[in-house]
Amino acid sequence: MAMIKKRIKKIKSVKITFDEAEAIARKTGYSNSGIQRIVRKKSRDLRHRQVMELYNRILYLRSLHEENYRKDLQTL
Repeated sequence: MAMIKKRIKKIKSVKITFDEAEAIARKTGYSNSGIQRIVRKKSRDLRHRQVMELYNRILYLRSLHEENYRKDLQTL
């Protein structure tokens, strides 16, 4: 019998929190679930460009500093 190795799948998914989705929803008018769907698929559609630009700005804020991160989400 052949040895079957178990393959461990590494999931490289996009992590977006509920607060981040709410911040983007306030700016764009999309729903929270719609934003999460767009961001997770990394949509390249032109009408989703504003959502992806805001998400990239949030990633930049998250990488800069974590202590003032919540306050910056409110002022985005």
